[in-house]
Amino acid sequence: MLWQRKYGGDRGDESRERDVDFEFASELTPPGLGSPAKTGRTTGARSKTTRGGTAKESSLMGGVSVSPMPVTAGERVTVKYNGLLAQAGADTLYLHSGFGSRDWRSVSDIPMTQEKAGTWKAQVDLDPNETSRLNFCFKDRANNWDNNYGLNWSLEIHNG
Repeated sequence: MLWQRKYGGDRGDESRERDVDFEFASELTPPGLGSPAKTGRTTGARSKTTRGGTAKESSLMGGVSVSPMPVTAGERVTVKYNGLLAQAGADTLYLHSGFGSRDWRSVSDIPMTQEKAGTWKAQVDLDPNETSRLNFCFKDRANNWDNNYGLNWSLEIHNG
């Protein structure tokens, strides 16, 4: 199973569909430990799946989509972005990425290409030996940042 579904809040059945949280099933953090960026939890995630049941692409909050999902060591990951900076009309965007559970390692700024008006894309090649987390946020040429309200985006890297 790729995802474990958990519902946020106790506000009754009418709010359940709007308050869906997802966690990666292979390494769950016990309730109450870590922040969303540290636990791999993304509120409001949507996935497109293949016949085998694995997610090919996942849309995360903040105008971000990632493929393929799950993120796997040794693969090339595509990150698409149409969030705040793109909506503000940025003419140049960078994917600011790194690896690790707490402190980011191998940090780089990857230039993004504009795929269509308002949508940007970058690719990250994952080291086959990297099995921690892919962390990222976005910045423009003027050094304005979209860091998901201080949480960044953080995805567990699976080991094949």
